[in-house]
Amino acid sequence: MNNRAAQIASAALLLAATAAPAAPKPLPVKVFILAGQSNMEGQAVADLAGKDYNEGRGTLAALLADPVKGPLFMHLKGADGKWAVRDDVWVRYERERGPLLAGPLTVGFSVYGDKHHFGPELQFGHVMGDALNNQVLLIKTAWGGKSLYKDFRPPSSGGEVGNYYTLMIAQVRTALANMENEFPATKGCGYELAGFVWYHGWNDGCEPKTAVPEYEQNLANLINDVRKEFNAPKLPVVIGELTGPWVEATGTWDTLRKAQAAAAARAEFAETVTFVETHGFVRKPEDSPNPGHGHHEFGNAETYFLVGDALAQGMKRLGNGELDIGAMLQPVPLTAKFSDPDYYIWCGTMVRGDDGKCHLFYSRWPRKLGHNAWVTHSEVAHAVADEPLGAFRHVAVALPARGTAFWDGLCTHNPTVRRFGNKFYLYYMGNTGDGVAMKTLNWRHRNNQRIGVAVADSPNGPWQRFDQPLIAPTPGFFDALCCANPTVTDRVGGGYLMVYKAVGDTNKLPFGGPVLHAVAVSDSPTGPFQKQPNPVFKKEGVAFAAEDPFIWTQDNRYWAIVKDNAGYFTQRGKGTALFKSSDGLDWKLAKHALVATTEITWADGRKQTLNSLERPQLFLDNGNPSLLLFACDEDGKREHSFNVRVPLHSANTVEP
Repeated sequence: MNNRAAQIASAALLLAATAAPAAPKPLPVKVFILAGQSNMEGQAVADLAGKDYNEGRGTLAALLADPVKGPLFMHLKGADGKWAVRDDVWVRYERERGPLLAGPLTVGFSVYGDKHHFGPELQFGHVMGDALNNQVLLIKTAWGGKSLYKDFRPPSSGGEVGNYYTLMIAQVRTALANMENEFPATKGCGYELAGFVWYHGWNDGCEPKTAVPEYEQNLANLINDVRKEFNAPKLPVVIGELTGPWVEATGTWDTLRKAQAAAAARAEFAETVTFVETHGFVRKPEDSPNPGHGHHEFGNAETYFLVGDALAQGMKRLGNGELDIGAMLQPVPLTAKFSDPDYYIWCGTMVRGDDGKCHLFYSRWPRKLGHNAWVTHSEVAHAVADEPLGAFRHVAVALPARGTAFWDGLCTHNPTVRRFGNKFYLYYMGNTGDGVAMKTLNWRHRNNQRIGVAVADSPNGPWQRFDQPLIAPTPGFFDALCCANPTVTDRVGGGYLMVYKAVGDTNKLPFGGPVLHAVAVSDSPTGPFQKQPNPVFKKEGVAFAAEDPFIWTQDNRYWAIVKDNAGYFTQRGKGTALFKSSDGLDWKLAKHALVATTEITWADGRKQTLNSLERPQLFLDNGNPSLLLFACDEDGKREHSFNVRVPLHSANTVEP
């Protein structure tokens, strides 16, 4: 571990003892305020066992002993077998009862004041410590059972200012004023208030008629008032979703979560406030140390660890405002290659179901028919695995052929699966025609491509298909010939956004062109979608620059990964490129544009250059990129193909 405190002290002694040139001024301490109620106080159980703690299930000690999950948590244990101590990150927690807790980051900065509990600060501190060269100070200001409506009520909300709002501000001011006394190594460094984290909500949810309707506005007022208190108008703010005992909350609790997200999505907070989903981190009560404490996430250590990590990842993104997916790519384990000796495997899109399993939807067609039979014989199939990087097994054909009379009767392809609310939506390209596989493309089928959606209550189906496509060509528009490659995300502020490949009819047939991308918006995942007038992902003078888009919403912005057909956007040859947008309509190349070339690195160290690395699709874990899926073939003969899942560097993903 780095010891920046010792480095600062040593530098001071050296300066006093020599006549050497003055040492550089120490970097300011980066200060983060972690505020909330009992969830932020820290209810995760580190190592208690026995009948009072469900025999130690779901504790940090149990996670470390787990051969699959253990490696993710190893940094929390020192070589001496004790809880690791990180002295480049300090924590200050002034509890309501009990002495002040102040010192280097480790297990134990919880309301209990022992070495057996922790809160989100533990992993938050590790992530920020790794990300920053500065010394880090975390100021925890958290008290159980306190509402935003009353106890934390900010001045701008009117009425009586909450006692705990006043106390929170006072504790932060005290911590900053006493920093050099409580942490002597900071002397002469100064500080920078670097972020505010809000993890809260339970008590307001218990007041559905009064507190919940005001929550969004009160939270916006809290953000503005905290910024005003510390003269930091652009202070980065991360709002952690109320976790509790639910993956999918209902009623009042769902309304509260949506209010938290809506506050972050306000235009006034663009690029300075983000909402972090945490509901996917809920673990079963029977697998947790406190099965009866749903309001404390059952005391599950994995839940609190992942919440802390997600809060920190959100803070990091606000800090630089840019994603670098290419830098997140990790070696691919062999279990993450999905192939079938009898079928071409193409596309690949994944979602986790309520059964806890991972569901992969992919395109396949008989290998004996050749690669170009994708356009006549592809079908969207379904495979299942226990873990995102585990071995998948084929279980069913999700969207089979259903007859030439249907618009998608003979071919289904280009799947992308999303969950919106309690339903699953499988967007895809379909076509019909004469059903004849050719060595070249069957142009009748290709030019009959349309876009549709199937809906189900579970990834296991049954999938409801529709007799009419969701998107069809519009004469005179730049999709006048055919449409394919759909990708859909939820819109900031409500509604849904689709981007799809649009093929015009102005260039020589049967290929047509130019090949562009269209945007369409809707109030419902099942449409109708309204096409927008301007194409996106264009390259001037190029008729077919990109395809295979995947879009998603993160930190109140839109992001897209597209296939860059010949390095038009990255100047790195055939590969994939990253775009971003503030509104989903106007897209610009991202700062870190290169996502991947056609080379992948396997976990055994081998590097392999492929002929194709196409159809990029992200597996989003609570809104955070976790895996990047690709369709691949090895050489220009295109005699076989497969799917790979590339892990992305993020502690949000627990893999074997």
